[in-house]
Amino acid sequence: MNQAEKASRSNLARQHHIGFRGPVQPDDWPATHKRLFSDVLELGRQKYGTFVESISVDSIQKPWRSVTKSRADRLSKLADKAWNEDKNEPSWRANVENDVLHRFTVEVACPQCRNLLWGSEIPAATDGIGARAEKLEFRRQKRKPCRCPPMWGQSQFAAPFGLIV
Repeated sequence: MNQAEKASRSNLARQHHIGFRGPVQPDDWPATHKRLFSDVLELGRQKYGTFVESISVDSIQKPWRSVTKSRADRLSKLADKAWNEDKNEPSWRANVENDVLHRFTVEVACPQCRNLLWGSEIPAATDGIGARAEKLEFRRQKRKPCRCPPMWGQSQFAAPFGLIV
C-alpha cells in the first residue's frame, strides 16, 4: 500500500475512533466476549499430533472423535494436493470447501435411534442470551450419543461426513 493510501486509511480510522491496541490479555477481555475468546483460544490449542491420544478417555460419550483425525487427514491431503497442483484460490476452495462445509448439510441424528452421530468439541457459547440459552442448555443435556452397532463394516460416525474409514 502506498503512503497516500496508508495516510487516508489512518485518517479514516481516527475519524471513526478506531484504534488498535495489539494483543489483549485474557484478564482485560470485555466480559461480553470472554467466553467466545476463551473458546477460540482453546480451539487454537488443539494439536493434531496429540488429539488422538484423548480419544480413549471419552470415546463412550463422544464416539465420533475416532473419525475426527481421519477427517482432518483427508482435508489436509485435499489441500496439499491443490497446493502441489498450483491451483488458484477459487479452484482449491472448490476442492476443499465442500468437504469442510458438508457436515453442516447432513443430519447429525442416527436414523435408527435418533441419538447423536456427531457433537461439537466446543459447544457454542450461550452466555447472556436469556430464555433461548436456557432452552438450548436443556436440549443439550438431553442429547445422547448413538450406540447402534456399525453397519456394513463401516463406522456409523463416518457416514454423515461421507468418509470411508
